[in-house]
Amino acid sequence: MDSKVFDTSRKVQIIDAEATNSVEAKLLGMDRQGIEWKMIMPNTGRAGYRLHRDSSFTPYRSNILAPLTRHARRAKLPNDAIYSFSKYYRGLVPAVNHFQLRYNIVAVSKYDIIHLEMDGFYKFSSLDHDIRHYTFSESFKPVSLSYLDGYAALAGMHGEMAIYDLKTNKVRHFEKITNENHILNFISIYKEEGKLHILTGANDCFIRIYRMEYLTKPFYEKTLENPVNNCSISPTDTNLVAVCSDQNEVEIIDVRADKTVIKLYGHEDYSFTSDWHPNGLYLATGNQDLTCRVWDIRKYKKELQILQSEIACASNVKFLAGGQYLAFAEGIDFVSIYDFENNCDAYQRIDGFGEISGLTTDSEDNEKLFFGMNLVDYEGVFEYTLKKRSTIKMLEESFL
Repeated sequence: MDSKVFDTSRKVQIIDAEATNSVEAKLLGMDRQGIEWKMIMPNTGRAGYRLHRDSSFTPYRSNILAPLTRHARRAKLPNDAIYSFSKYYRGLVPAVNHFQLRYNIVAVSKYDIIHLEMDGFYKFSSLDHDIRHYTFSESFKPVSLSYLDGYAALAGMHGEMAIYDLKTNKVRHFEKITNENHILNFISIYKEEGKLHILTGANDCFIRIYRMEYLTKPFYEKTLENPVNNCSISPTDTNLVAVCSDQNEVEIIDVRADKTVIKLYGHEDYSFTSDWHPNGLYLATGNQDLTCRVWDIRKYKKELQILQSEIACASNVKFLAGGQYLAFAEGIDFVSIYDFENNCDAYQRIDGFGEISGLTTDSEDNEKLFFGMNLVDYEGVFEYTLKKRSTIKMLEESFL
């Protein structure tokens, strides 16, 4: 694996609030992605295209014969109410190598992100705009990404697990780990008792856990009934693993007991994302039934919250700011941020155009929120910044 400096003939255009508010930008109808609507669609504009796209888009379903239940949306906050627009890095390419897997971007810090591309990943600094590519062989096609303590972990289309040490710029490990080259759908690095572990889920129906110091063989593996799309470790009990697979039910497995201890019933299709609240009591899941659902594992018979998406599947879900907020990205166009501490009564909607490659935040205080948009000629990565204000007050102000 080689690292190389980004091709300097390609420029990253930085679009910020000042740029979108300029006289020239307003005359062109330019939005935050740099799309000049009065030039390319003078008759319909952005609002007209938004209506057309919303009405014509057909979300992917595993069971197209079963009608979906639609749920009421919550009160919508003003634009930039919780997280405010900072920049759009137009020209960064947010590759999506599998249409259902959207763990392709990770914030290394408030100022640095890494993102998958076709045969590896790149690292981008928002401070000096330096970009470095880290490429594997052409046969390697990564579909999921994780990062912790200087290590990038990548999951491959043909079952490869790749670990790269960014501190030494060396490949730590590269090996096919699935049976019959099944897709390794998900990979995550986490810490247990101060030591790094790797959690994976794959199309061969296995979840596997590795210790970083011994990557040649998992210290735990379990076969499930269906392909595993996503796994997440409880932050308060690393023996508990939430598993999203090709079934409607989400399972919580106790690694120590080696069995499923909870099944969550309610979703109407397959789930592809999950995240635990920092207190370990709540679990959020995202599904192809166009909902994000929140579960209280102490009273798991019924969902605590059902949050309706705008037009597409909830493909990446994340608790933010110590659990105060809950965000989920859809497969295309929309990111929603809910005030979880206030019963999800209100939410901020971020509206863009393109396939969303993932949703990530810095691990320090979740001040920065990043997500990639894959749209021909307008691809890039959004950066939003947390506003330290009460959402109740913002909701009241929106009706004044």
